[in-house]
Amino acid sequence: CRFSGDGSTLEFATYLGGTNGEICRDVIVADDGRVTLIGWTGADDYPTTPGVLATSPPGGFGDTNGVVSRLSPDGSSLVFSTYFGGSGHDALLGGCIAPDNSMFIGGETMSLDLPGLPQSGGSLGFEPGDAFVSRLLPDASGVAFTTIIGGSMEEWIRTVALLSDGRVVSAGNTLSPDFPYTPGAFETTTKSCFVATFDGETGALLASTALGGAGSEQILDLAIDPFDRIVVGGSTLSEDFPVTSDAYQTQLASSVGDCFLSCFDPSLSTLLHSTYFGGVQSEDIRSLHVASSGLVTVGGWTRSTLPVTPGAFDTSFNGPSGAYDAYVARFDR
Repeated sequence: CRFSGDGSTLEFATYLGGTNGEICRDVIVADDGRVTLIGWTGADDYPTTPGVLATSPPGGFGDTNGVVSRLSPDGSSLVFSTYFGGSGHDALLGGCIAPDNSMFIGGETMSLDLPGLPQSGGSLGFEPGDAFVSRLLPDASGVAFTTIIGGSMEEWIRTVALLSDGRVVSAGNTLSPDFPYTPGAFETTTKSCFVATFDGETGALLASTALGGAGSEQILDLAIDPFDRIVVGGSTLSEDFPVTSDAYQTQLASSVGDCFLSCFDPSLSTLLHSTYFGGVQSEDIRSLHVASSGLVTVGGWTRSTLPVTPGAFDTSFNGPSGAYDAYVARFDR
């Protein structure tokens, strides 16, 4: 759905799906107003358009398949819509649009026959799956490349973005002790999270770093700032999560989890800025945005009394004990 800029008018709202369940995990709005949705479906009758990569589900009975659908600016028609996947379970979790209108998409796969293989940055394990990045042609009629990255256990890519020189940045989580990190990266000992860059033309792995502490973390979003620095955010349970000397919050405030916000240089060799953010209960960062000024705005949920600023719209936690509130916070660069 789309609302007017002041939130007073619902400009359009539409269903999109088949007779089984669907989940939309990312929404991308182009400069011309067209809306692209990325996610997955269990339906064999998800709406598709002629001439696309796959008009029927490539997976077997009971498998999920990725889907990519683009709507017209008014939401009245499908520009294109396609399944994406192989013969196993596949899920799309994030993506971005390139200047030529091709799309970079990422997620998790249990298929050895994904469109665009065989270039690979790691081995694929059927149980429970590896992460992948693919470049979908502008009209969704085919795939320029697919790269799988992973180790002997599970990985998934949650979010994808582009650097100004066309390199693809992805971030996600891994359970593999043998995840392929690259020499010179900030951290090459396996942690819960990873950030990786790929060649936008070939899909070759360029750089890969771990991120995290002795506990567990989730990366939930990333963005690129005006200086091509890579900003990632999520949640952590680690008391030793890496923070920098300029951190807003240098210690974990809650044993049940705080947010983290971290910034890398484009080569992934240096952690430029990193901070905890949270209160005595749990919270996470679900979405982040970097403005042209470099200011970073994050949003998510919390069960804590978070630090608030003078003049804030709402300065207190509103829910009963154990409930959740939404929050928005902004950090300087």
